Amino acid sequence: MLSIISFQSFSQDDEIQAAESYCKANIAFTNFKLLGVSNNEFAKCVESINYLDASKTLSIAMIDDVVFAEDGNNNDLIAKDGILTSTVLFKYTKGTPIVDIGAYRMIKNNRTIYDVAIMHTGMIDSQMKSLGFSISCKFVWVSCSAWPPQIQKICRQLSWPFTGGFNVTECTIGITYN
Repeated sequence: MLSIISFQSFSQDDEIQAAESYCKANIAFTNFKLLGVSNNEFAKCVESINYLDASKTLSIAMIDDVVFAEDGNNNDLIAKDGILTSTVLFKYTKGTPIVDIGAYRMIKNNRTIYDVAIMHTGMIDSQMKSLGFSISCKFVWVSCSAWPPQIQKICRQLSWPFTGGFNVTECTIGITYN
């Protein structure tokens, strides 16, 4: 993967190294979101998945040199809710959607990231999400006799032998994320 994942530690004793190895082998990150903090700034958020033991969750991680914490402090709204939040804020730039203060928004091109040492690639592949689109419209039959008198003849010529055509109304475009 392109992202760099590391787990902060203040000392490199055997216990910390074992914990970091456990994280790299069993934990992936997904559901990247933006959290609106002000009209000018946002926090980045991410959820972690422990494929070995779902009850063991992370409280701190570093992704691409950004520290994410899950402690209810600073930008993290609720401790132990499964959402790690960046400890630094980011300024909105052109093209970044502004998110309501206190609300989350999923980012485009969401992906799952994990360390190259992860042992659960088959599980990750089976959970990959796909993006789909659907278009739904109402088709209404309109007889040529309902058209304005000056173009009814053209309607009959173009729609012969049906003497009418369909009007497309009330279209909706849906985006699905499976």
